[in-house]
Amino acid sequence: MTAEELHHKIQQLITDGQLEEAQCLITDSLAEGGDKGTLYYLQGKLHARKADWSKALSAYLKAEAINPDGPAKDAREMLSGIFDFYCTDYYNP
Repeated sequence: MTAEELHHKIQQLITDGQLEEAQCLITDSLAEGGDKGTLYYLQGKLHARKADWSKALSAYLKAEAINPDGPAKDAREMLSGIFDFYCTDYYNP
C-alpha cells in the first residue's frame, strides 16, 4: 500500500467513525517512519472527532512543525480561533 493510499484509508476510517482502527494504523505508520507530517495531521483529525481538543491541538502543532504550509496549519488556526472566542453577552446578562 502506498503512503497516499494509507492516508486515504485512515481518512476514510475517521470519517466512518472507526477511530480505534484508524489510531492503530497511525501508530503503526509513525513507528515505521511514515510521513509524520500527514500522520500527525490525521491524528489531530481523529482526536478532534473524539472531541479531545488538547490532543488534537498537540497533533496539529507537531504536524505544522514538520510541514509549516500543510493542512495542519489551517486546522490549528481554526481550533485556536474556537478556543479564543467568547461572547461577552454570556458573561453580562
